[in-house]
Amino acid sequence: MHGKEFILRTDHRSLLPLTEQTMTSRLQQKALLKLMDLQYKIQYKKGITNTAADALSRMPEQDVILSISMSTPAWLETLQQGYEDDTEAKQLLTELALSSQNDKGYTLVDGIIKYKGRVWVGNNTLAQQYIL
Repeated sequence: MHGKEFILRTDHRSLLPLTEQTMTSRLQQKALLKLMDLQYKIQYKKGITNTAADALSRMPEQDVILSISMSTPAWLETLQQGYEDDTEAKQLLTELALSSQNDKGYTLVDGIIKYKGRVWVGNNTLAQQYIL
């Protein structure tokens, strides 16, 4: 393609005076420098008649199902199981069930007790053994 003239067809009228515009960002300047080496013409074609337009911009609205998957480390599940054998953890869980944060710096996030933003293990021997 280098050396041969080609045509850029667009439904963005603002691209017509592309070479006469002031480039304000480095990305624009870099893109224009690359285009300057090429021989091209920009042709405007009204959006409705531009059948070769980007397929994504012309897709009809559809019902879309999005999902997010997340992995949970096994030791976090072990930590939660160990709360049942730890009286201090049970007390904190009861307290944090009413309010997800207390004045001592403990919080409850997705069933995990945290102290000042870090996972709190406490006297949870099951979790201690698993982590070590």
